Amino acid sequence: MPSLSLKKVFRGVLCIAVFLLALFFMLYFGLRMLLFPVTHDVWDAQRQVARLADAPDLRDVAAACLTLLQSAPPGSTTSFHLDGSDERVPAAIRAKHPHQVYVSPGSQMVEIPFGGGFFHYGYRFEPADSAAGHWKLLLYGEEEDQVKELLIL
Repeated sequence: MPSLSLKKVFRGVLCIAVFLLALFFMLYFGLRMLLFPVTHDVWDAQRQVARLADAPDLRDVAAACLTLLQSAPPGSTTSFHLDGSDERVPAAIRAKHPHQVYVSPGSQMVEIPFGGGFFHYGYRFEPADSAAGHWKLLLYGEEEDQVKELLIL
């Protein structure tokens, strides 16, 4: 039986190592490229939610929501929505570039959604629980436990 030289053993081990390394990189980068659009959307949504929560103009947004509620005809309970770029939407809200703005005079609520698909989040303006005549601006997320009170007027 011919003996294996150290050189042949080393060459065999090196070939196996190179093969395994190439396989690892193909799997790693292949999966990353496949999943990148999904993870990228999640990261974008998380960054946008953080920007909305820390926005310096929250009082302006809340005042704009109140203006929208007050712009409904007196006694109106019919909900309506406006395109986010509609001139009837106050500038403080338009500057956030929402897709739509939902106004519900009957339930005294304004909702400003962002995102879409699997990532829904946005502002909700509604009466505060504490006292009549007070309002709160909330930031909501996909889940109920992601609702955060940002401001009370």
